[in-house]
Amino acid sequence: MPKLKLKPLDNYVFNLTMPVRINDINYGRHLGNDSFISIIHEARFRFIQSLGYKDELDAGIIICKFQI
Repeated sequence: MPKLKLKPLDNYVFNLTMPVRINDINYGRHLGNDSFISIIHEARFRFIQSLGYKDELDAGIIICKFQI
């Protein structure tokens, strides 16, 4: 599969800088899948708070799990 090259946007609606902790790195020296999901969840939560909502329920967001 060819590598994708993503072009940065000129403007972003939300920007968040989060440090990657040593606990987030696995023995292969990669970001672990479980840590990636936790970081994405934290970013989503902070984005919702930046819009003035208390949490996902207050914002009316429904999170669905899809299995392929």
